[in-house]
Formats: sequence, C-alpha cells, structure tokens
Amino acid sequence: MSFAVRPAILASAIVLAFTASALAAMSDEETIKNAMSAAPEAVGKASTVLNWDMKELQKGTNGWTCMPDDPTTPTRRPRRADANSSD
Repeated sequence: MSFAVRPAILASAIVLAFTASALAAMSDEETIKNAMSAAPEAVGKASTVLNWDMKELQKGTNGWTCMPDDPTTPTRRPRRADANSSD
C-alpha cells in the first residue's frame, strides 16, 4: 500500500468512528427527531420511525417510514419511504 493512500484510509476511519459514536449517543427522542426531518412535518409526525437496528421507535399511521442518518456515512441524510418503496 502506498504512503499516499494510508492517510486517506486513516482519515476515513476516523470520520466513520466519530459519526457512528455520535449516532449511538443519541437518545430515542433525538433519533426520532432526526429521522422525521427526512419528511415534510405532516408526513414525519405520522410516520413509523425505525432506528438502524430496525427497532420501531414510533408507530406510524400513514404508511410512511423514516430512518435516521446512516451512521456509516459522514453526511446528514435521514431517509423516508412509503409502502410502495419496499415493493
């Protein structure tokens, strides 16, 4: 492995570690708020919210599901999907 690649790999590992630990430290309430931010307010409030362990944190009533930021990526990208997305 070249010396130029090693710093990039190390930097990536550090970013992933900080991202994962930050999300692991979030309470269920913070995780729900983060996940619901992926949808318009009216949709998010009535959505099912899952964490990355697929634990249901909030039971929804509108057929939409929201998930928080992916702890393996350094960007803020919570997700939402409706029933048609899983077909």
